[in-house]
Amino acid sequence: MAQLDLVPNPTIVMAQLGIFSAALVVVNKLYVAPYLKLRSARESRTEGRDANVKSLTQARQEKAEYLQQAMKHAYQEIALEKQKLHRQAVLDQDEIVKKAREESAAHFEQRRVAIQSQFEQARQDARTKVPELVDSLYRRLINPH
Repeated sequence: MAQLDLVPNPTIVMAQLGIFSAALVVVNKLYVAPYLKLRSARESRTEGRDANVKSLTQARQEKAEYLQQAMKHAYQEIALEKQKLHRQAVLDQDEIVKKAREESAAHFEQRRVAIQSQFEQARQDARTKVPELVDSLYRRLINPH
């Protein structure tokens, strides 16, 4: 029967150690080193992009805040300008209404004076014509022929 020999043979161990070392060097040069190099490059690109994305996000947020402040300031200026224009429009409207009232009052006074003058003229005409009409009626009624 075969015997189980557990004592290592130094020549075989050295040969296996040499094969293992050669295989380790070959695998390291052909597979592990390029893989680690690619992995490192990928991580630097993704992490670099992550950092770039973070910086761009922060810049965008700062720009958005700046634009919000600028818009707020612009809206405040617009509101002030609107109030200023409204006040000016009210003053202009009051001036126009005042002029219209003055013109209306002047026109009304002219018409009142004209009507008063016509009324006085009609009264004078009536004072002069009433006696003539009364005489004319009296003559016709009393003396029809």
